[in-house]
Amino acid sequence: MLITCKNCNTIFSIDQSKLTSNNQKVKCSVCSNVWIVSQKYEEINLNKNIRKNLSNNFLKTILVLGFLFILVILGISQKNILSAQLPFIKNIYISLGFNVGPNINALEIVNLKTNYHNNYLRIYGEIKNNTSLKSHASLIFIKIYDSKNNLLKEIKVRPDNKFIEPKNNINFFYQSDFKGPNKIKIKVQLSSDLVF
Repeated sequence: MLITCKNCNTIFSIDQSKLTSNNQKVKCSVCSNVWIVSQKYEEINLNKNIRKNLSNNFLKTILVLGFLFILVILGISQKNILSAQLPFIKNIYISLGFNVGPNINALEIVNLKTNYHNNYLRIYGEIKNNTSLKSHASLIFIKIYDSKNNLLKEIKVRPDNKFIEPKNNINFFYQSDFKGPNKIKIKVQLSSDLVF
């Protein structure tokens, strides 16, 4: 039979046949506490302890699973930020079927300059990271229109780097022979595509 000291919670195994009556005094060999042991009470107490331990283990399991669930949700919802900070996990996200890319809401095109002269087109500028965290760089989409807004050409331009440090800029540059009308309109925008 198992009995538990009420003072220090030490559990002892005693031979039930050694109990001379239903209520007998016993002394804890750990803390010297003395209490009365009743066979029926100890069985009930043991069942309560088993239920309490099972309940505690269940709660611990639920808490661990809840914590893991929150980590997974955060890992998925913040995948772009995490993969920019820790580039080695980008491939893990991609292999799991998640799209990883720049946060174009945190990026902007600055210092944009264009030059179109003698059928020669040059477009350059910078992508600015407005956040306090490292970010994936964005591809640049350039669309060239004539004066009647007819699309003449679409171009994807890679910036100089794959990542942009916090509050920093990276350059992009495009130049090409372009035989088109004398007057053109150029639209430059960020893409959510990842730079590889």
